[in-house]
Amino acid sequence: MARTLGLKGRPDRTDFARYVAALPPSNFRLGLTHVTTGYFLRDILDAKKITAMSDCPVLGRPLVYAFYGRPAYRTKHADTPSDLPFLFPAVLILDPDKVPRPRHVFGFDSGAFIAGLMDDYLDPYMPLFDFHLEPNVQSAARLAQTFFRTPRDFLNNNPTTSVSVPAGNFEAVSFSKMVSANGRGANQLDDRVSTPELIFDEIPIEDCVRAAILPDALAADPEIGGRIEGMGVQVKDYEWSGASRPSEYHRTIRKIAYGVFEDLKWL
Repeated sequence: MARTLGLKGRPDRTDFARYVAALPPSNFRLGLTHVTTGYFLRDILDAKKITAMSDCPVLGRPLVYAFYGRPAYRTKHADTPSDLPFLFPAVLILDPDKVPRPRHVFGFDSGAFIAGLMDDYLDPYMPLFDFHLEPNVQSAARLAQTFFRTPRDFLNNNPTTSVSVPAGNFEAVSFSKMVSANGRGANQLDDRVSTPELIFDEIPIEDCVRAAILPDALAADPEIGGRIEGMGVQVKDYEWSGASRPSEYHRTIRKIAYGVFEDLKWL
């Protein structure tokens, strides 16, 4: 059956949110990542803020998505070869202490949840908003530290095996099983299942965006890379070649992002 946002006849459960809120405060706080393409980046620069270009297909309104720590988002065209550099990933690194208060926070990719990719670890009736967390960056940080212990283990998707969750907190049990599965199982879940997702109405570039990672062809262009640098944002590039696939640059982009985290003393 299709996943829903909530169940009719009862309010959203808060068991998982209360469990996460009671976890020890995190002693590390990583940056956030917003992954887009060069095409949409041009509109972001024009607006001087990150805004949605259309309604979210899950929540039905214009929303901006970011991930905690990992640049984990992939588009459905990630494996399609292209000779157009503006179709390739552009990643904005966001300061976790400067972003607006998120509207929603989940412990995973909400789109993958609604699409049924996590069904092996859920009751058929579990709705998305029973997994809703307190809407702040600390919720994401607490979750990452508890299930991964160190920032490096989190970034490398190396979960700890020592987390004990209460058997009566069904949402926490499901989340724990999804994290520990770590690529195994029928659906072969990737790291989006354990990357906290933060959802905003909009995010201004000023103060919030600390760095941008772009294809070198765009980074060198004064209308793209030049404008970004003019806004006081650090520009990092990756070597791009024509007729390649966006997914081919995923590991390179991660390495650059984590270097930015180190430069900013987040690692």
